[in-house]
Amino acid sequence: MKTTLTGMTTALASTAIGLVLASTAVLAQNFPTRPVRIIVPTAPGGGTDVAARGFAKALTGRWGQSVIVENRTGANGSIGVSVVAKADADGYTLGATTSGFAISAATEKDLPYNPRRDLAPLSLFGDQPLVLIVGNHVPVNNVQEFLQLARAKPGTITLGSSDPSTVLANDILKRLAKIDIQNIDYKGTGQIMTDVLGGNVSGMITSFAAARPQIAAGKIKGLAVTTAARSALAPDLPSFNESIAPGYDVTSWYLLYGPSALPKDLQTFLNREIIAAIQSPDMTELFGRMLVRPIMEPLDKVQERLTREFNNWESIVKAAAARQ
Repeated sequence: MKTTLTGMTTALASTAIGLVLASTAVLAQNFPTRPVRIIVPTAPGGGTDVAARGFAKALTGRWGQSVIVENRTGANGSIGVSVVAKADADGYTLGATTSGFAISAATEKDLPYNPRRDLAPLSLFGDQPLVLIVGNHVPVNNVQEFLQLARAKPGTITLGSSDPSTVLANDILKRLAKIDIQNIDYKGTGQIMTDVLGGNVSGMITSFAAARPQIAAGKIKGLAVTTAARSALAPDLPSFNESIAPGYDVTSWYLLYGPSALPKDLQTFLNREIIAAIQSPDMTELFGRMLVRPIMEPLDKVQERLTREFNNWESIVKAAAARQ
């Protein structure tokens, strides 16, 4: 009798597992049956918002269901990310964010969510260099003059930031170059650019896509890129690595994600759908305008790469702190 009960228990367990797997497969097969929302943790107009709206349009066309972008700003992006972390794990609430997602894990210990545990990465879909820019009201024309001014007049240079990646980029610049600059918090990069153009803030570290039109028009000055080597997008600009401090390498990337309990079958489906959207003519054109290098990796590679990003930013933060 004992053997029979054990066999029955095993059979029931196997049946239950089979039903769960079947239900997630059906969920992915029928998804979506109602509108999907993408939560953006920054104000409208920035790179994350623009990319999310591109995906919303492309996925709406693929699915025949509305995909809506919601901007939930505040607390360096953690408010918007929390919405996704606490959402039902059914695929109807997704999030779009930047490398600040991994940076927060390394710099903030009181987040209302655990970046490694509470969120499921679906696609790390693109990356791009960042650039240090200043307004024409700032009396410098290159990075050397920028450093000289910062050292001659401590605290007078102000750099805007709108998410953890730019906060940390400003902080690393301050520590490695040993200069006294002030970080000014904003809700979005568009607001910072307005204040740079208006002379209310000295400059910012931002995506090259956001800065290029204003640099080309002569309304702001580009000083250096944050990548380890010079960028093909601006070969005349030195890298921070060569002009400020060896080892400085900050690249901005974009991520689409969901809550961690999202069924694996649905994660795989969404990953494939995002890749298909990236390959659409509209997204190809959008990424070209944004100067974003598209990334199309399967789910396991996305998760591996994000783990490397978590570890990399922890190392960067520790190294920067050690140089204080």
